[in-house]
Amino acid sequence: MRPGQPLSRKAFNDQLARHGVKVGPARTAALIALAAELPPPDLAELPGVHIRSALKWAHNAQRDGSAYLTACVTDRDAGG
Repeated sequence: MRPGQPLSRKAFNDQLARHGVKVGPARTAALIALAAELPPPDLAELPGVHIRSALKWAHNAQRDGSAYLTACVTDRDAGG
């Protein structure tokens, strides 16, 4: 660690773990919450989330994408 330099994700997670903070469950909860609100293509734009992972998170959050597709068709039909 150098003063003024950012920590890597692993180094940051290791420091949190030393203080009893478990990052995994919080990340999982955040991704499920996001997957319930965002369509998979938008979720996949987040750092570290591949489209296949986004599709799995959407499935875990019980999101089938129909609302997203309906909005796309409605927008297209409206000339947007």
